[in-house]
Amino acid sequence: MQCMSTFAVVARETQSYRFAIIQFLVLGLLAYGVAWVAYALLS
Repeated sequence: MQCMSTFAVVARETQSYRFAIIQFLVLGLLAYGVAWVAYALLS
């Protein structure tokens, strides 16, 4: 999961929390999915 400073910088540079929230959710889901696939393949 991203750190809060990254979230704050994205929100500030885009001048919207919408993109920052979408990025936070998509990258979180992507990381969870990759971890699940790695676990499923290696166990």
